[in-house]
Amino acid sequence: MIERKSFNDLSLIFRVSQRGVAQNTHLLGRSFAGYIETVGKKIVEEVKDPIDFSRRFLDLKKYTDEIVASCFAGDIQFQNQRDNGFKLALNQFEKTAGYLATFVDFQFIKGNFLL
Repeated sequence: MIERKSFNDLSLIFRVSQRGVAQNTHLLGRSFAGYIETVGKKIVEEVKDPIDFSRRFLDLKKYTDEIVASCFAGDIQFQNQRDNGFKLALNQFEKTAGYLATFVDFQFIKGNFLL
């Protein structure tokens, strides 16, 4: 559903899971984190350019922020699951810190960095 951008369906599943057993919401959150980790792993495996690597992760972050806000009503549990998914995805690559530093440096040089 996330890949197909079926936000209405995802929002409905979230609302239904909140009415039932708390474990259902937890499973939905873990699936969300798993999606982020899977997509992040794909980025790590495919992208070797530090700028593109950082941009793709930032795009993924923006997309998942939109999902948390619109489908999961900003629920803190889903914010935490999103953060955990990113931690797992970014920490599996030893060059993440260097790539992010290169990206920030590139943005400062271009003058595109807003503080």
